[in-house]
Amino acid sequence: MNVNELDDKLKEWAARNRPAEADLAELEAKIRGALAAAPAPTEIRSGPAAFRGTAPRWLAAAAALALLLGGLGPLAHRRSAAFHAADGNGSALADFTAEQLAARHDILDEMESLFAGQIRWVRLDADGLRLGLAPQAAAPESRTQRLAVRTVVVARERNQKNWRTVWSSDVLTRAEEYVEIAPEAGRTGGLEMWVHRLPDGRYVVDAEIDWPEVPRAYQTRVLSVGRPERILTQRTEDREYRIYQSVEPLVKGNG
Repeated sequence: MNVNELDDKLKEWAARNRPAEADLAELEAKIRGALAAAPAPTEIRSGPAAFRGTAPRWLAAAAALALLLGGLGPLAHRRSAAFHAADGNGSALADFTAEQLAARHDILDEMESLFAGQIRWVRLDADGLRLGLAPQAAAPESRTQRLAVRTVVVARERNQKNWRTVWSSDVLTRAEEYVEIAPEAGRTGGLEMWVHRLPDGRYVVDAEIDWPEVPRAYQTRVLSVGRPERILTQRTEDREYRIYQSVEPLVKGNG
């Protein structure tokens, strides 16, 4: 779903649902409290473009999410600096803190409430927030486990020691949901993903990453909860790339 489509969807929802100012104030207070309690929400930043053209105060969930996302930017520099000293081990960048999981649980809750069960996926990255919507709401009994999957791409120049983060993206979705996120020219990369839970509690993550700077990557990996892994290494003539991934269930009580 692109920005214009999201604008239209939000406006349609807003026309049907105009919460009272007291409800908006309560929601904003909740998000502000969560933000104050989350010291490291990692490398996700958002500018005004995340909800371009849709800023009425009565759009409670959109306003609260913009508030939450807008507070995450300054932390990226600290994480990048720490990574340069980590000798190319990007696992720490791909790991979720308890506070991050709690925040993402709240984001998915708000989005599912806002769109009445039609959410297929939510992606958070440096360009903001993108949504994938189903034509109609899924039946409650058919909904599978909610998940957060983080993908981090890092790179270094040939014969250089320092690594830099090329891309970091969190996808909030459900097991068995096919995620297909098209790239946007000049902005964000594309991602296709499918996650299946194994009987032993691990997850099969089948992913295709399409980023302008990185050769297209395909990988299927079995990941354990709380254990980020390097899933792929690629080399070009002048650069080396490493891709890390982690998966966490989003359940009430994260954090």
